Amino acid sequence: MNQTIKEALITNAKGRIALAKANVQVYLSSSVGIGGHSDIMEAIQEQLEVISKYQGQIDVLNTDFYEED
Repeated sequence: MNQTIKEALITNAKGRIALAKANVQVYLSSSVGIGGHSDIMEAIQEQLEVISKYQGQIDVLNTDFYEED
């Protein structure tokens, strides 16, 4: 895999993880931050699924698409 593409995919995944973590922090610190979400637990679980999804992508890229010297 082209190293530039791999780095772009990892950067994208890390950005999405950062956004999801920020959302969880808002949900945990202020119920006002949930807006249209009446179920805080469900909203947090959705964000945890996002984190898990993109962390999994990073893991696969680093494990299965490593660059050999």
